[in-house]
Amino acid sequence: MALSCNFYSIKHHFSVVNSKILLFLFALMYVLVNSNVAIAEEKNKNKAEIAKNNQKNKSKTKKYNDWYYRCIEQKTDKKSPARQCEVLQVAQVKSPSKNQNSKDAAQNVSVLTLAFSKGLPDKKSKKRSILLTVLTPLNIHLPSGFDLTVDKNKPIKNVYRNCNQAGCWVNAQLSNLDMKRLKQGKFGLGQMRLLNGQNVRIKFSLKGLGRALAALEKEEKIN
Repeated sequence: MALSCNFYSIKHHFSVVNSKILLFLFALMYVLVNSNVAIAEEKNKNKAEIAKNNQKNKSKTKKYNDWYYRCIEQKTDKKSPARQCEVLQVAQVKSPSKNQNSKDAAQNVSVLTLAFSKGLPDKKSKKRSILLTVLTPLNIHLPSGFDLTVDKNKPIKNVYRNCNQAGCWVNAQLSNLDMKRLKQGKFGLGQMRLLNGQNVRIKFSLKGLGRALAALEKEEKIN
């Protein structure tokens, strides 16, 4: 159930990307091929984009530095609506443009989405673990997998689940040690390999993730 929640919320987030933005994404991939490392950090403009989705989905969001804690109320047959929450960040880079005078020159393109949500309860402890869902662009070499690195620690190896029109998806249940490092870390790196064999690394901030995950674990309500 939690995995499908992640799939729905992020898929909706990417469904607003029009054909013009897709063209910028292809141009971006060309730039990444010619530089071994691409650095992306979330900007304040992303706050307005998430707020727009909140209004349409009737969801509530609270920001913890560079991460968002978001809950969506879903109507059910019961008297009280079901509430599903997640912690997410969308890493963006500025799209390149040949015409520097163009109004589209400064547009941001989303290249990596990371979202944490609660999984199903454990049969013995009944405690719900935290799951990570990652969405990357298309044209990825799937057998190479997706590497997640926290600060200078050893990369965490992950496999892709599937790809669709939104991009390629990774679902992972991280160890307690990996979660601890994420909560206490300063930055993360998401590494993927393009179809031509070129490795691409996307850098993202971990500032505020620990507090956002604490809110998720407690299932705090957002006023």
